[in-house]
Formats: sequence, C-alpha cells, structure tokens
Amino acid sequence: MLKQRLIYGALGVILAIAVITLCPSYIIGICVGVLSLIALGEFYTVTGLWGKKSPSTIAGMLFCAMCTIFAVMRSSASLNLISYCIIALVFALMVSMVLFHGKFSFADAAISLMGTVYITVFFLHVLFVRQLEFGKILIWVLFIPAWATDTFAYFCGRAFGKHKLCPSVSPKKTVEGAIGGVVGCMICVMLYVYIIAKACSMQANLANAALLALAASVFSQFGDLAASCIKREYGVKDYGNLIPGHGGILDRFDSAILIAPLVYYMLSTLPILFR
Repeated sequence: MLKQRLIYGALGVILAIAVITLCPSYIIGICVGVLSLIALGEFYTVTGLWGKKSPSTIAGMLFCAMCTIFAVMRSSASLNLISYCIIALVFALMVSMVLFHGKFSFADAAISLMGTVYITVFFLHVLFVRQLEFGKILIWVLFIPAWATDTFAYFCGRAFGKHKLCPSVSPKKTVEGAIGGVVGCMICVMLYVYIIAKACSMQANLANAALLALAASVFSQFGDLAASCIKREYGVKDYGNLIPGHGGILDRFDSAILIAPLVYYMLSTLPILFR
C-alpha cells in the first residue's frame, strides 16, 4: 500500500507541476472546476444525497460550474458574482424543501449547502492564488504545506509517535507526528521561498513565509481531520477510489482545499516575494 501510495503520489506531483508550469491560468481554472465537480460527486455519494436523486445535487453542480466560469473570467467582480451564486443556491435549497417536502429535508439542505460551498468556493482559491502577481511561483506555497505536512507527519508519527492526537477521529495520528508535520512544512516552505528568490533575483520575506507555513500546516491538519470526521460519521474509509492508494479527489485534496483561502488572503496581505 505504501509503495502504491508513493508511486501514484509522485505521478500526481509530476502532473501537477506540468499543468501549473506550462498551462495558462484559465486551463488551471477549468482543471480546478472539473476536480471540484468530481469532489462534489464524491461528497454527495458519501452523504447519501446522490442516492436520493436529491434536487440539491443538480443545484450544487450548476453552482460549481457557474462559480468556475466567473473565477476563470478573472474579473475583479468574481468574488461578488460568486457571493450571488451562494445566495441563489440557498434560495434553490429552501424552495426545494417546500416542493419536495418529505423527500428533501432541512438536514439534506444543510449538508448540501455546507459541502457544496466548502468544496467549490474553497477549491477555487487555488485559481485565485495562481492569478496573483508571481502566481506561477506562489501557487506552490499552497501545495507544499499540504504535501510536506502530510509527509513529515506520517514519518515522524511512525518514528516518534506515542501520544494520540485525536483518537476518536483518526486513531493513527499522533501529537509527535503533528509537530513534525508543522516543523517540516516550515522548513520546506522557507527553503522554497529562499531558493526561488535567489534564482529569480527577488527579495524574500522569510518571516512572512514562516508565519504562512505555520498557519497553513496547522489548518492543513484540521482539514484532514475534518474530512475524517465526515467519513467516520458515514462509515466509509475513503471518499472514492479514483486515485489508487490515495482514495478519491477529496481524500487527496482535503488539506489543500481548507488552506487555499488562508494562503490566498495571507499572500495578499503578507507578501513573501518582492522585485
């Protein structure tokens, strides 16, 4: 299992590097939109909404498609347009509760709203980071924390783990692993920023980079644990089996999805690279 996980993880990293490095931002936006739709399908399946043929799944998919279109437009009004989509989604879910009373409950509407907005809007911040100045470089400051935290937490947990972090949610995770994940993430992000700054003849603010890495690593682990909470509640091991050894899209990107807005707004207010 570990060998398969490492092989497909490496292939995923290579593919991500190729897409992010070689493709324009609108192609990345389309890729994010497709991944979001797949992730929504996984979420709806696990929570049972897909099996009920719920109207919320149609509304959610349309919501995801419209938000992706607005984000790809790279308009200064994108976030405002997305906020209008959220209002429209809430309206559609409230109407559905009336029209499909007895088949579509308030709990269904709440689950759908939470999952749809979380997956779609948070995931789209990957594109927003890419659209920032130096976005082709800075987008890795989003993915490195998720990957580095996961990797260092796993190996530090196996080597030094003694104290359970959150046994009711994820029995294998340890405090030592979590700390190792944070430290490893900070080292990787600061090293990346330093090397990029030198290679591109830019100035780097390593203090801001360290602060961003610290926050991103901590919330990356919360993203992983929150995803585990949902899976445990519905009695599933993985959201899907699309990626051998990793599960589904939500299993692979749960950490990155949660920290994407955090990284975007921190980069917008605490720059780490300067000309």
